[in-house]
Parts: sequence; C-alpha cells; structure tokens
Amino acid sequence: MTLIAVKSFNGQRPIVDARLLSDTDAQIAKNVRLISGKIGPLRGTTTLKATTIQNPVTIFRYGSSATETNYWLEFAQDTDIIRSPIANDSFERLYWTNGNNKPRYAPNSAILSGNGTYPGASYELGIPKPASAPTITAYTAVTTYTPATREYVMTYYNPTTNKESIPSAVYSTQGVNGQKVSFSNLTTDNRGDAGVTKKRLYRKVSGTYRRLVELDLSTTTYDDEATDASLASAATITSSANPVVTPTKAPTLSYSKPAATTSVTTGQQYTVTSFGSTTFAQWDQFFSALTTTPSIGQTVTATATGTILGGGTVTPVAVSHIYMVTWVDSTGNESGKGPNSDAATVVDGSTTVYLTHSESFPAGISKKRLYRQTVTGPAFTTNDDNWRLVVETSASVTGFSDAIADASLGAALNASLRNLPVAPVGYPTIKATIPNQAVAETRTYLVTYVSAYGEEGPPSDASGSADVDPSGSVTVSLPIAPAGDYNIATKRIYRSSTVGYRAQFQFVAEIAVATGTYVDSVSQDNLGEVLPSETWIGPPAGLKGLRVMANGVAVGFVGRTIYLSEPNLPHAWPHQYTVDDDIVGIATFGQTVAVLTKSYPRLFTGVDPGAMSPTKLELPQACVSKRSIVETGDGVVYASPDGLVQIGSNVGVLTQSFLSRDQWQQLDPSSIHAYIHNGRIILFWSANNTRGTVIFDLSGQGAALTISDFNATTAVTAGYYDAKSDILYLAQGQNIVRYDQGSSLTYLWRSKVFPMVYQQNLSFGQVLADGYPVTFRLYAGGALRHTQTVQDNQPFRLPSGYRTRFHEFEVEGTATIIEVLLASSSAELKNT
Repeated sequence: MTLIAVKSFNGQRPIVDARLLSDTDAQIAKNVRLISGKIGPLRGTTTLKATTIQNPVTIFRYGSSATETNYWLEFAQDTDIIRSPIANDSFERLYWTNGNNKPRYAPNSAILSGNGTYPGASYELGIPKPASAPTITAYTAVTTYTPATREYVMTYYNPTTNKESIPSAVYSTQGVNGQKVSFSNLTTDNRGDAGVTKKRLYRKVSGTYRRLVELDLSTTTYDDEATDASLASAATITSSANPVVTPTKAPTLSYSKPAATTSVTTGQQYTVTSFGSTTFAQWDQFFSALTTTPSIGQTVTATATGTILGGGTVTPVAVSHIYMVTWVDSTGNESGKGPNSDAATVVDGSTTVYLTHSESFPAGISKKRLYRQTVTGPAFTTNDDNWRLVVETSASVTGFSDAIADASLGAALNASLRNLPVAPVGYPTIKATIPNQAVAETRTYLVTYVSAYGEEGPPSDASGSADVDPSGSVTVSLPIAPAGDYNIATKRIYRSSTVGYRAQFQFVAEIAVATGTYVDSVSQDNLGEVLPSETWIGPPAGLKGLRVMANGVAVGFVGRTIYLSEPNLPHAWPHQYTVDDDIVGIATFGQTVAVLTKSYPRLFTGVDPGAMSPTKLELPQACVSKRSIVETGDGVVYASPDGLVQIGSNVGVLTQSFLSRDQWQQLDPSSIHAYIHNGRIILFWSANNTRGTVIFDLSGQGAALTISDFNATTAVTAGYYDAKSDILYLAQGQNIVRYDQGSSLTYLWRSKVFPMVYQQNLSFGQVLADGYPVTFRLYAGGALRHTQTVQDNQPFRLPSGYRTRFHEFEVEGTATIIEVLLASSSAELKNT
C-alpha cells in the first residue's frame, strides 16, 4: 500500500538532490505565492505609463500625489538618487550620481521644467571655492590722539549798546581737536548790569581767541565739538583792547560813623540833635545865618569854629562813600571795574575809612587802583562818571586808609572803561573727552559663494591683512563668481576676529553675487556666526553609489574611497575614508555604511561623519554587481560569487543552503539587479541569452526561494520601490509597470522525486483546490506518464503499464491548491 500526500507546499532548494528534498519542497516553484502552505499564483504586472527613453536603467518616482503617472525620472545609466535629507525642504530637491559625470541636484522647479521628460534641468552639486582671495583696497587707519592745551575765555555782551566786556580769566583743559569739551556751571553773575543778556565763549586757535558760540546769559552748559579748522575764520573778541582781567572782589570797609558833638567847624553842615540850656545867642555865635533858635533835626551851616556851650549838640551831616578796585598791568593797561563795596556813611574829608582788598592778582598785574564816589539819598545809585582815584598802589597791597575830601581826589575813571560790561568771574566745570588710544584691529577677509537655496561653499584664500581703526571702515574688492551651473546667488563676507581663545572668521555681510566691492563698517560686537564652511568642499567628480544615513549624512564613493557629507548638507563633502580594495557599491542602515568591495566588506559606523569607526568583516564575499545591492532596513544584501549575502542582524550567505556556487554562477551574478518588496528580494538575472527572476523571501511568511518567468520574454531593465504606495515599479520593454498588481500568472510547482521501497504503479490521484481547472502531470521513472485537467476535487484514475520506484508530479494553473494526493488504491485516498 502506497500513499503520497502533500498537504503543504514550499519553495525550491536546488542544492538538494530531488530525491532527498523534504516532502513539501519543490524542484520547481515558478510564479507561485507560497504563503500558509498553499500554492497560489503570483500576479502579473499592470502598465502604468510608457517610458520616455528606451530601456532606462534607472527610474525614480518624484511625484507623491495620487496621480501615479506624474513626474517619473528616467536615466539611461545606473544612477543613484536620494531625496533631500533636509527636513521640510521647501525646494523638494533631489540629488543623484552616476559615476561618469559630476554629481547633480535639482529643486522642484528645475525638475518639472522638463515638460514630460524629467529631470528637465539640474545644477552641479557643490559650491566651488572662490578662485582668488578678496583684496583690501582702502581702510581707515588708527588715529593717534595727542591731547593739547585748549584755552577758553568768556565775555559778557550787551546787545543794546553793542558793548562786550573784557574776557574772563582763561579756562584751560587738555583736549583733542574735534573731540568734545563739555562746560557746565557757566557763570550768570553779570554784577547787576541789566543790559548784559548774552555771553560769548571763545577758544584760542593759532594764538587768537575765536568765537565758539553766543549764549543766553541764563545758559550754564555748552559742548564744544568744533574743529580748529572750522573756527579759523570765526569772529574775535570785540571788547576794549585792554586785556586785563577785572577784579572779582569788592573792598571791605571799616570806619566810625558821625556822632553828636559840641565842636563845630566853619563851613561844615550839621544837624541839630539837642538843646540843653543853649541860648539863641550861643547858637548864633556859630551859626550866624540863624534868625531864631534852630529846631531839632534842622540842618545848619557853621560860620565859625568852636564849642557850643549850654549843652547844645549837633551831628555832622554825613555822605556815603562807595569804593571799587581795578587792576593795572605792567604796560599800564587798566581793567574794567571790580565789584562795588558797601556804602560808608562818613563826613567827607573828616572821617577816615579803612579798606581791605585781599584778592590774588592774575599774572602780569603789577598795581591796583582804588576809586571812590560820593552818593546821597536812601536809594542812591552809582554813576561811572563820578568815580575818582583815591590811590594807586602795588597789586600786593591789601590795606588802605582814606580821609581825602572829594575835592582832593585824583583823576576820573578812564572813559573807555565806564560803560564796559564787567568781565565774567569764576571758573566753570570743564570736562574734555579724550578718546582712548584706539587699538588697531588686524583684519583679514575671505569670501564664500552661496547658492539660491542657501548652500554655502568653502572659503576663498584669505586676503592680505590691514591694521585698521575698529571704528572706521574697510573697502574690500571681491572675486567674481566662476562659470558653471552652480546656481550661485550671493556671496558671504567673513572677517578675522577673536572668539573665545583663538582667532576665527566671523560673518560680516551677505551680498549679491554680482557685487564687486563691499565697505565694511561693522563693529566687532555686531559680527555674526563663525565661518561654518571652512571644510565644505563639493563632492568629487565620478562619485557614485549615493545613499543617505539616518542622521542626514549623504554617502558616496570613488575608487577605494568613501566620501561623507555634513549632516543634512548634501552639498558639503569634507569627510573621506579609504579602504584597501576597490569599492563596488555601498549601502546604509541606521548609522552604518556598508562598503562592499571586490574582497571583504567593511562597515563604517558612527553619528559624526568625521569620526566613523571602521570594521573589516571576516566574510570573504566580494560584491560582483553594484545593482544587486538592496537595503533591507536593518541591513543589506548583495550578490557575491557564492550567492546572495546578507550583512546586518545576520551575516552570511543567505542562499548557501539553497543554491550551490555552481548553480548560483549559472545566473551570472554580475548581471543581477535587485529590489525589495514586502520583505522579498526580487533578483533579475541574464546569462547565455536567457533571463530569469529569483525571489528570495526574507519575511519568513512563506517559501524562501521561488522563481518567475515574467522577465524571460521582455527584459526588466530598472525598478523603483515606492514605500508610500507599497508598489514595486519596473521598467519593462517600453513601459513602466506595477509588479504583482495584475491578473494571476500561471504557476508551475513540481514536487520532489518520491522514492518507493519497491517498483510499483500508482493508480489514483486527487487535487484539492479552491477552484478549478488545474493541470496535473505525473512523472514516473523520469518520464511524463500522465497529464490531466482536473475539474473538481474528486479522485481520478492514473494510467497503468509501468512500474518504477520514483514518482514525482507537478501542478500548473491559477487556482489555489490545498493538497495533492497520490495512492495505489482508492481506499488509501479515502483514508487520508
């Protein structure tokens, strides 16, 4: 009794002899979908659109809308394409390399300019270094500030009489030409001269006092920022030519006021103060002009000299003497009037007034003159015409004694001084601004080019240096942009500076690329960021294998060197690592770059592209086809001479338990181009005018190895997996098609060779399926013995006339098969 019952179906294991396969393994599993143990058909393709070039080697879906047919990029060469790693890239850039030309990139506008053939336009990737350094053509040198004595004087001015006083004492300070000198507490004391409503401030320029400003009398502050040159033709002092400074102090007085007396002097006037027992005759004796006895308070004039008897007393009639002082210099020039003293109530010529005038006299003064005038009445006023000289003494004399009668006084005050406003007295507060000696900045400049998308290139060589005034300006001439399709829009200027503990270059300005010069007046405090692009060279010519890591680092290779960009800056490629074998291709997973060479693979791992850690895997499996490399998410697979190799969570030859090296070589692994779809690696191969497809399942959902023939008649030349739609697109013939999206393909599944204990003839067969018809074939002893179109699930009879130990079968169709049963009797079928 013999029964062959296959209730689960698996894929191929060509490395195992057909008689030694497990009962579920297949010799042939073509166009099948083997999931859950059943045989189901692989679906065919559906046509998306015609290709724009013949037999493209690379296709790429740029569009992300629901309209699948829009915006497909096609290349006739093996081209590696990545989307922009820049988050939310508003330009929606793509980058690509093919190893033969310079790397390229394009924004949305350039890509879609193709009007049906994409990309329509592109730019060379990377921003070049400027061919020449900027030059400093002009700059502000450091100014040396040498303070010098600045001398000022002030005068009072009467606009009504157009009279100007002699100057005040000299106000001096150390100042710098053109820099501010601030005055405060400018005196407003005009000594009671109501006509003085203005004051004038002068500064000495080249030996002459030149007018700075005319101020209101009440103004107490002024800032002088005039240069010597601006005052060269200003007005000079218009007061008397007499330059002597006026005294600032009035004399102080000491004297005895007139008292009641009985003694009188001929010609002197007296006021009667008391009578006692004095008779008219006694009064008349001395005051002969009387007709009656005088009354108290009456003023009388003595006609004789003597003593009034009888107790009568009189008080001499008093007058008021007022004094002031002037200075006289060694050449005889006399100053204006000093302040008036208090009034002294005296008897003219009879009362001695003692005066004190203690004041430091200015240089050049040799004498002082004391003047006096007599005033009367309770509200007296002085009159410049009435000043008479009392005495002229040495300037150092401080004490005077005056008992001179008015008639005996000296000369009147000089008429030129009588109506001259008095000179200002006192010293204001002066604060001169003397700039700190500027410390020169040694400046050097460099420039970078920047694309229309903000991509900055490496800096030029540095300009020559100049020692400049930090508050001045520097004119810099800039290099012109190079020829080429770099899409350069601006250039950035950087300047040497000190940041932290070392000198660096900091941002000054960004200007249009066509601008040839720039005037830099930016202060050190307002400089921007430190130059970021010192090492940001563009990618090398011939770069290929373009990939992007999880941290936004773009990776490619040339020869034996891999190149890495700065994170999220695919135009800047400063990092490189060299291996000792020619590189065939690269792949990335996580923070790892798999470098697949003509010998051992290498891994470079790290977050910082400038500090990647290399590892040489002890796996002597060269990569024989760049287009066979597939990134699986957690690793990479590729074609080697021995089979399909996996690197990642597992390392080894995936196909070594399915295909021998010779069987693998029959596929010509150097011809393989591969793609991933739903956890399955789809490999297309071509050898000896034959094409085929191998499907290797990494998902664990079904059979590991199956084949397909839909590449046999019309070659598949390119593929692209779109993760968003979960569709694998293939370029086949003149169309882009959707893989496994069409109607069911006709599958073929051939069983192992079942060896029997003895030769016999199987009599019955049965195919349990979800639908019919299904084609069944029986092979016995290696020869086809029977073909039957199975229409239902009922047993069917097999032919007799042969006996053999070796039986095998195959099924073909599109319906899902659950079981295939073969038996030597119908009873055996019923018992399964």
